[in-house]
Amino acid sequence: LAEEDSVYCRQCKEHRRSWKRIELWNLPSQLIIHLKRFGRDRLDGPLTKIETPVEFPLELDLSDYLANPSVDATYELYGVVNHHGSLAGGHYTAHAYVTSPSDLGSGSRHEEGQWFNFNDSFVTQASTDQLDFAAAYILFYRQKPSEAPAAKAAAAAA
Repeated sequence: LAEEDSVYCRQCKEHRRSWKRIELWNLPSQLIIHLKRFGRDRLDGPLTKIETPVEFPLELDLSDYLANPSVDATYELYGVVNHHGSLAGGHYTAHAYVTSPSDLGSGSRHEEGQWFNFNDSFVTQASTDQLDFAAAYILFYRQKPSEAPAAKAAAAAA
């Protein structure tokens, strides 16, 4: 926190600078992140669409925020909902990583798949290069399967 946000310490009788830290105790298997795309510049101002591009990773590592670092905290992106248009009206599209119906999204490994773009009745093959960072509205992540301890140790040593 900033110096002007200091708190009074009863032990040393001085104002001391403090720090905030977020620690996660449990992690879900599926993580859904909703990006705030509508807001106001002022408290009494008009509601507008926020079109600032948001860079989001294909692989999200939350290990720095874990209270218990022994938990696997790596997620992989598998879907993005996009909003194109304005506050008055718009159009939703999506990008999704599609695998076979037998891949339940959990277990020891995830199946290989392909990215697709969904736009009403049109579905086309896509790639991660075609993800729309300016229109992204909702991000869908799933926890990556844990690596075997020997493989993890070998990767760390490399």
